[in-house]
Amino acid sequence: MPEYSEKRDIKPGVWADGMLKSLALQVEGQDETPNPKKTTMLLDPLDFGEKLKLHLVFTNPIEIPSGKNIKELEFTVWMFRKSGTERHNKMIYKEKLLIVKDEERIKLPSLIAEEIGRAFNLRIGILEKAENPEFPSFIAGEKIFRIAFALSEFPTRYCKFSEMGWPKAIWSLEIYVDDPEEPLYSEQEPNLIVNLNEDFPEFVRLTKTSAARSPELKASHVILMNLMYYNVVLQLSDWVLKHIIKNDSEIPDYEEGSIGFIVMHSLEKFLKCKNLSEVVDLYKTDNTIFQMLLQEATKLSESFKTRSDI
Repeated sequence: MPEYSEKRDIKPGVWADGMLKSLALQVEGQDETPNPKKTTMLLDPLDFGEKLKLHLVFTNPIEIPSGKNIKELEFTVWMFRKSGTERHNKMIYKEKLLIVKDEERIKLPSLIAEEIGRAFNLRIGILEKAENPEFPSFIAGEKIFRIAFALSEFPTRYCKFSEMGWPKAIWSLEIYVDDPEEPLYSEQEPNLIVNLNEDFPEFVRLTKTSAARSPELKASHVILMNLMYYNVVLQLSDWVLKHIIKNDSEIPDYEEGSIGFIVMHSLEKFLKCKNLSEVVDLYKTDNTIFQMLLQEATKLSESFKTRSDI
């Protein structure tokens, strides 16, 4: 693999800028029309070992001016990390992708769930052959796609609330950070956790009976878990949205992997809003509808099926 310049302050020329503006990212298996303006994506969570298959799509024909030696794109995957107040990105994958004349779609190497974590960046660089032999190619322009996975589950633990000196609740949500800018996980440790109260054996039993043979127990388990999921999503949404409204500022450009990023883009998807501002406006102007739509999105009503549906 040839060496290249890591210099990142090169502004793309008109020709490179045109290529980048037409470049879109598409998830294999999804029918959504490639949109080059969509650089922030929220995907459904992957199971352990599952592969994420992505395509780069040029929505306009590739036009490379004469005299420009452009044959490759640099495909780089960066995973977000944050420790304390320090932020950094760890490169976990890099590959050169050959550009073929008149090509519209480039299939990217498959990414495995446990390698990319809960959020990551894709950086696509246009490599141009340089005259300086010391750097056979350099980055003439680049485009970054920010990707995270929607809220589907939360870290949990069983504990006795009586031993913690807590009220007789059956579950609680603990958030260990003060700012939604913090990541969902720091060095593999969760920054929030759902506590399940072992003081109530019947409750504990219901949380673990997804494979129960009894239709009644299975139905009760589904209702309980969906109710808990909705409740936790609502609490977490309240925390993030109140933080935004309290600061009376524009919606922060949350880092991918942060609690704020995942919550806000999950809400945008759950509530079918056009943008993040619409999420905030709905929360502020009609909180009842906000909660009802969230119930619908988290499939709470679908828990109440007839016995024949179970």
